[in-house]
Amino acid sequence: MFRRIWDELSSGKNLDSYLSIGIAIVVTVLDVFEIISDQIVQNAVLLVLALILLGRVADRWFFEEVSQKLLGPEFTTWEDLRKEVKLSLLDSKAIWILGVAPLGFIREYHDELQKICRRGGKVWVLFVKPDSASMKLISSRYPEQPGDAQALLEEVRKLKISLGNNANQLQVRCFDYVPHCIVTKVDKGGREVAFVTMNGIGKLGNQRITFFVPESRPQSLAYFTKEIKVLWEMGENCKRLFVSNKRGRLLGPPLSFTQARNLRNK
Repeated sequence: MFRRIWDELSSGKNLDSYLSIGIAIVVTVLDVFEIISDQIVQNAVLLVLALILLGRVADRWFFEEVSQKLLGPEFTTWEDLRKEVKLSLLDSKAIWILGVAPLGFIREYHDELQKICRRGGKVWVLFVKPDSASMKLISSRYPEQPGDAQALLEEVRKLKISLGNNANQLQVRCFDYVPHCIVTKVDKGGREVAFVTMNGIGKLGNQRITFFVPESRPQSLAYFTKEIKVLWEMGENCKRLFVSNKRGRLLGPPLSFTQARNLRNK
């Protein structure tokens, strides 16, 4: 026991508690032998009480910090963060969009994504292949998702056309995997933030649980960055889904995955 007390004193732990105990012992002994006055005893008692209260405040700070680390950022909904997302895109250099079929995001922030590409930034879009086993599993619960994925390709095609010579700033890949969350990661010139929405059972729409990951949480950002990187590397380039003429202009609606595969095998 004494060894542990010495170790804590040496490391500066629980100093307020040990100081309170020390003052209480000294004052008690001196009071027994009537060496100090009652006024000094009363002042010592008030000092000990103050130290105890200070210790309780320090404990509360500690538990709040631990809770924040364990629970992460405060949860909210995508609807509550829509304005923050738009503001974060205003001066961003790059953005990664990961989801089952982030059609709503591409449509809502079409102008912002266009501006990012035109000023030399990069936009990466990553989603589930419409004819994959994963999409079949997803569509058993959400029948509209395959249609959203095809509509997403059309939106990306329109966006690429509008970018002209900057079309290569927009990169698209698809993968055969069921993502556990929707991730929008924004690079604001060396300062990265992310918006993460949890996938759930039921048509929750914009009311799905969402949280903001600031740059002050590098470990959380690194986790979601790795998720995006792994899925991007295992993904399939969607370039073949868009028909282009010899001048490189995009023509017509995007090919289906079956058509694209047949074209690639010719």
